Amino acid sequence: MWTVRDDGGFPAPVGDDGRRVQPFWSLRSRAEKVVETVPAYSGMVPTVISGCPNFPLSAALMKSH
Repeated sequence: MWTVRDDGGFPAPVGDDGRRVQPFWSLRSRAEKVVETVPAYSGMVPTVISGCPNFPLSAALMKSH
């Protein structure tokens, strides 16, 4: 799993239902494409979250789907 981050941390935009969401992608290339094409993510760096012990969200997401 991949997400993006910058010096301010991880983005958490508000979803359609009003709750904050954590964007993530299955491939690094997809995260890179978003950084290149979506102005809100410009300058961010793709960051792996799968298997990272300091990022328990990845495990919770895998279990919920």
